[in-house]
Amino acid sequence: MIWVIFLNYTGRSQNFDRINVPVYKGNKKLKYPDTGGLRAGQFSNIDLNGDGKQDLFVFDRNGDQIMTFIKTGVSGSLDYEYAPEYAAIFPPLRNWALLVDYNHDGVMDIFSSSGYYPGSVEVWKGSKDQNGRLTFRLKTFDYGLKEILQFPISNGYTQIYVSSIDMPGVVDVDGDGDIDMISFEADGSYASFYKNLSVEENLGIDSMKFIRQDLCWGKFAENQFGEALTLSSSPFSCSTGVTDGGNTGVRHSGSSVAIFDNDGDGDMDLLLADIGSSRLTRLFNGGSPSMAYMTRIENNFPSDDVPVNLDYFLGAYYVDTDDDGKRDLVVTPNEINSAESQNHVWLYKNTGTDSAPVFKFVKNDFLIDEMAFFNSASHPAFADVNGDGLQDIILGTGGIQQKGGKKKNRMVLLLNNGTQASPSYNIADEDYLNFSQYGDLTGRFAPAFGDLDNDGDQDLIIGDAHGQLYYAVNHAGKNKPMEFNAPSYYFGEIFVGQNAKPQIIDLDNDGLKDLIVGEKKQ
Repeated sequence: MIWVIFLNYTGRSQNFDRINVPVYKGNKKLKYPDTGGLRAGQFSNIDLNGDGKQDLFVFDRNGDQIMTFIKTGVSGSLDYEYAPEYAAIFPPLRNWALLVDYNHDGVMDIFSSSGYYPGSVEVWKGSKDQNGRLTFRLKTFDYGLKEILQFPISNGYTQIYVSSIDMPGVVDVDGDGDIDMISFEADGSYASFYKNLSVEENLGIDSMKFIRQDLCWGKFAENQFGEALTLSSSPFSCSTGVTDGGNTGVRHSGSSVAIFDNDGDGDMDLLLADIGSSRLTRLFNGGSPSMAYMTRIENNFPSDDVPVNLDYFLGAYYVDTDDDGKRDLVVTPNEINSAESQNHVWLYKNTGTDSAPVFKFVKNDFLIDEMAFFNSASHPAFADVNGDGLQDIILGTGGIQQKGGKKKNRMVLLLNNGTQASPSYNIADEDYLNFSQYGDLTGRFAPAFGDLDNDGDQDLIIGDAHGQLYYAVNHAGKNKPMEFNAPSYYFGEIFVGQNAKPQIIDLDNDGLKDLIVGEKKQ
């Protein structure tokens, strides 16, 4: 992420104005360099600016961050403008968030993980104020816990359960006009169908009254030990699945679902992802809208094009990415720590119809190809690396997460090709000084510059994850392009614990550079 804050102090006031700094990758100017990147995005459509076009709301589970993109250009294009000012209209959200217009008033509402009741769902009703601006208000109920979705049980009410790591289906499952929910239970490998009775009981579409209609929607079961699925032999009984010692219902550890009519037959099919899998599975509904019955499984979806293969625990989102009136498919990891973090947002364009989609792979870097995204634990340091009198950036990172769990730790060089007053950066080297060769040994690099050998040029100190330091001597001379000797490790036999973060500064004004090293708090 590249951003600059300009501070103007007048009297007692402080103004923090955001300045857009151009960033290039090769000859390409990045459109969204200051988003901070995207790790585990969840995608929904919304018309943010009221122009009738389908914009994008992206909720990143990594840090619970909201990103908003305005659709520009013609229908059928993937042109967007990053518009962070719209993110401020949304409430604080946690774990997962999907936008759905549950009351059909033309304004998207928010379904999200509750901030107060674990494993629960809260709803934020969207509306527009008198100036046409979007606002959201937490929907409350007059029974049970007032801030979350619930359904009746024998002795009162209980929550509609959605694990904090899962992604539920929020859609009109049975085709009656109101929004239902599908979610995996905490104590089993079945997906429960929570039916909304608003239409059936003439409560008004703005009402939300749920019952648990079916303990095993679609009658399939997911293997409690992995991603394997079993279908039921009958539309009237749940699949027994795989048991453990004769007991069914062992807790399932993570699933995400995308529910839409995938074959144009009028009922809802399912795309399912498992926490241990790098693939998507499609289940075809051979039943009806009111009684789902999965009769066929397609592994390695889409098997007729480029199958998804992306580590791991995926989320699939049926959204219109090009404003052509047909929803496309975006697939990206739903896990924030160990999933792939490069070329990890796959876009499949819908070449069929919205009611009978046909997905064709387009790219594996949707939106992120326009971001200055260097993955986790960014640690910037400023110095004139190429001797042109301008401050460049060396960025230490926590590494790219690659397929199979391997991490590529590295440092990145961004050269300032602008001016002192108007900086402009080019991503010149994504593995500066070939530091990825040390990544398997240590990793999570944090650089700092300073003249440690008193020869007039800037040397380089790099802290690592193990709490120790690399030292690279610059032998180029003052104001010349930096040239470093091979770095030595365990500099000064300094060990601070974990995640060493060095700074070089003359603390006591004696003309000598002192070394301060921060550490991770235990």
